[in-house]
Amino acid sequence: ARNRLALKVVAAKLLALLAAYGGVEAVKVPRAVHASVWRLLQPAESALRRLIFIAARDVKIEIKPQRAAPSEEKSQPLKIRAAKQRTPRPMPFQLYDPRVRVAQRPRGDTKLRPRIWFFEPDPPFAPPFLPPRQLPPHLLPQPKPQAEISARQLCRRLQALTSALGDIPKQAQRMARWRLRRETSKQPTFIRAIRRGRPPGFRKRPIYEVDHILADCHKYAQGVMMEQLVAYRESRNTS
Repeated sequence: ARNRLALKVVAAKLLALLAAYGGVEAVKVPRAVHASVWRLLQPAESALRRLIFIAARDVKIEIKPQRAAPSEEKSQPLKIRAAKQRTPRPMPFQLYDPRVRVAQRPRGDTKLRPRIWFFEPDPPFAPPFLPPRQLPPHLLPQPKPQAEISARQLCRRLQALTSALGDIPKQAQRMARWRLRRETSKQPTFIRAIRRGRPPGFRKRPIYEVDHILADCHKYAQGVMMEQLVAYRESRNTS
């Protein structure tokens, strides 16, 4: 509850940063504002994901059978279906950490070549030192206006964060369903929602308050992961 309240304060700060540009409905924001929001949003998402993972520890759920496809007679008219497709659906909160992609580095040139391409002349032949020339004001480079970039994806993720913070038990049920589907799948890509190693947005030296929140939530999530690992090994030994 303490970490959840602290994350709500962080989300309120992020909304305040975007308030001057339209809030969660902002289309474009300056690059500096986008970087400031992203700097806090990524560790906040990781901390909330670990809170949901902890809340889903004792949740037990069963997967319901899939519904049959509706018949052509009961299907809705084309106008109603087209109107529903136009309205954008809110983005659900992502329940698993993004995977780390390990790419092989291309091999560089192994041939040894000289790094000295020319030699400077000796002092007698060197040109005399000239002081730097000051350009007139009209020739100085003018500061460019601050570039604006798209903020739609950033605002959607922030909106998903705030909605998930408002109902963590519902998100815990989603996590339990996601985990059950992965465990019962024949060829799952990955099963763990919390990836190994450092969480996304982790900093060795905490700078912001959200860094302390993420470290605290990650510590508790690691304890839950150890409990699940011990239970899994015991079930394998008994079977």
